[in-house]
Amino acid sequence: MKACCSERLDGEVATLARCSSDVAITKKTFLVYVCERCTHEWIPRQEGVQPSVCPSCKNPNWAKPNTNPKGRKAKKKAKKKR
Repeated sequence: MKACCSERLDGEVATLARCSSDVAITKKTFLVYVCERCTHEWIPRQEGVQPSVCPSCKNPNWAKPNTNPKGRKAKKKAKKKR
């Protein structure tokens, strides 16, 4: 009887494969990118190549922290009040 399952825990993958007589455990560590704009987390397809945009929000500035968290609308409202 064979049963397999996978768990994903904070950047580690633990794969358990059970057979009738033995148990094998394998751990792999991988790089996870996090978008500073939308907080989306993803695993890159290619190692060593930094993504050009976030796959979720498509923002090219995904690696830079948001300097204006209120956004453009807050700037426009401030200018109208003057």
